Order: sequence, then C-alpha cells, then structure tokens
Amino acid sequence: MQDFRSLSIEMKVGIAALVIALLALGAWFFYDTPRATTTPAPAGEDIDLSSISTTTHVGGYTIEPVLDGEAPPAPDYKKPIPMNASVSSDVRAAIEAQHADVRKALDANTTDINAWTRLGVLHKIAGDYAGAAEKWIYVTQVWREDPIAYANLGALYRVEGKIAQAKTAYATAIAKAKAANLKDLAASYQLELDSL
Repeated sequence: MQDFRSLSIEMKVGIAALVIALLALGAWFFYDTPRATTTPAPAGEDIDLSSISTTTHVGGYTIEPVLDGEAPPAPDYKKPIPMNASVSSDVRAAIEAQHADVRKALDANTTDINAWTRLGVLHKIAGDYAGAAEKWIYVTQVWREDPIAYANLGALYRVEGKIAQAKTAYATAIAKAKAANLKDLAASYQLELDSL
C-alpha cells in the first residue's frame, strides 16, 4: 500500500476535494428535510421566484427564496460535466450516473436546492471548479439564507488558492448558520476559517 506522503500533490488535492465535497454533502443531507414541491419552470427558461416555496429544515430554520427583483438565470444543468483528465473511469461513471439523477430531479422541480447543491459537488469532484462555483453562486442568489453553498464556495476557493475569497465565503456561511441557529455547523465552518 502506498504511503499518503508519497502521493503526488494533484492526488492529495483530489482526495482532499473529494473528502470536503462528501462532508459538505453529508452535512447538507443531515440538516435538510424534503422540500415542498412546486410547479417547475420549463426547461431552459428562467425561474419565476414567486413559485419557490419556503422551506423549513430539521434544525428549525427556514430558507426563504429571494423575492426582490428578477430571478438570476438558472445555469444549464443538462449539459455534460467537463471532467479533468486525472478523473478515473470509475469516478467518471459515478459522476455521470449522479448527474443523470440530478437532471431528473431538476426536470421535475427546477427549484430543488438539494439538486443544485449536488450538481455543484459533482462539478467540483470532476475538477470543473468554474462549473461548481457557478452552481453554488446561483444557490446563494436564490436561497440567500442557506449556509451550505457559501461553505462549499469557501472550500472550493481554498483548493483554488483564492484565500481572501475563501475567508469571505466561510465568514458568510458562519453568519448564515448562526442566524439559522445551527451552532454546530457554524462551529465547523469556523474551524475551516481558522485554518486558512
């Protein structure tokens, strides 16, 4: 078995990114409950924010959609996820299968915050950092009170070496988690911020 210290820096970054993405996804599912269904917008069209339902989570916090002004255009969730050349064929197949599930979820309900968050995770695992950022920034624009996308952006910016942006994203995630009375989640984000 190969010692972790002897792995290439790209392999270490890939492993770290996968672990962070899985932890973020796990935290998301732990603190989340199923959302009420809404009438989906037709594929490829902008979302009418007035159709987005309020969501109350297990932690007792509520996420309200942005209702001031127009909705930002939704990213194209149907286009294939670009894969970094270092992504193994097994991981590629898993990403493609998960992407099919996410597409089905968004086809059924384009206001599914879980699906948008998962899509960002899939882009990050594939090494498409720009695609991951695009999805998570969209989540922060539509569901402004949700801390998860901000933390995901913090982790992404850290991997990219954008430390100032990572600090800002983590600080925002901490504030959102505290406002939602998610003290443990805020504390975990604080640890990430402190390590920068």
